[in-house]
Amino acid sequence: IGYPLTHSFSKKYFEEKLEDYGFVRVHKSFLVNLLCIVELSNKDGSQIILSNGHKVALAKDKKNLVLEFFKQL
Repeated sequence: IGYPLTHSFSKKYFEEKLEDYGFVRVHKSFLVNLLCIVELSNKDGSQIILSNGHKVALAKDKKNLVLEFFKQL
């Protein structure tokens, strides 16, 4: 949505609620919709670029999850 939200729910709560809609935690700080990822960036693929141009960190242990998703498309 482009701006921070204030809430009293945990990230885990949102992760579980949004999982069926294609959202995944790609980093301890970020939940993203996999369909909004347009590019893996940096030499080691440690960053993703979203369709709105935002750059988001990609955790090393989540890189394979993202790559597998795109192989299935």
